[in-house]
Amino acid sequence: MYAVETGSYNICEYLLQKRAKPDIMCHKRQNGYSNGWTALHFACDLGDFKLLELLIRNGARMDIESPDGDTALTIAAESGRFNLVMWMVRNGAYVNARRRQLNPTQWAVFRADPDTVKFLVSHGGQPKLDAKVLWFDNNESLEQRIRREFDPEIIKRIYLAIYRGEKLLRRRANMIDQLGMVKWLGPKQGTEGGGETQETRMFPGLLMQIITAFNDEKTELDEKREADAEAERLEKERARPESKQAPKP
Repeated sequence: MYAVETGSYNICEYLLQKRAKPDIMCHKRQNGYSNGWTALHFACDLGDFKLLELLIRNGARMDIESPDGDTALTIAAESGRFNLVMWMVRNGAYVNARRRQLNPTQWAVFRADPDTVKFLVSHGGQPKLDAKVLWFDNNESLEQRIRREFDPEIIKRIYLAIYRGEKLLRRRANMIDQLGMVKWLGPKQGTEGGGETQETRMFPGLLMQIITAFNDEKTELDEKREADAEAERLEKERARPESKQAPKP
């Protein structure tokens, strides 16, 4: 792990070839931020994709937690290493793990990265903008923090990213439901020997819909128009002062 901490790829590769165990945790450092980290945690803190891939290829567990509950994904998210975050989520990392009270999607919001927000939400990430964070000033929520610090245009892009990510997630879920309805047919009738193969009968265009639904990079024009309209509606609702409730008798 210390080879990874110093970014020494060749030494790390050599040690793994000699069957070093990648998931060994470092010793507890007095008041140190890396209490119980593994080599994978250090690689994500450095933002070193080559080391990350090397460790995973050699058996490092992606979701292993430190004694403080940190995972490689949450460490990368806090550090703004969102290329690593997206790679790990695509390869099965748990998307809603937390570090310092924020999950990776919330870190992407906090770092003002709409593209990553959309990606994570589309993979099940939970933005939860109303979450209170103890280390924010005056115990603010995440939404209050970004409204205080970011330009309105950035905030609008974040809302759009959440909306588009949720829509893509729903579309994927719908495709999976349709896949579950695919009928598997038995041997063909009228063939000699009863036939040897099975066929699937799918709804027209379903395969193409699935390919489109799982394409994270493309957004259709009509979807963009819907998202813009939805973002404006949400912005108006948030700008509207909360109605005062009448005191209960």
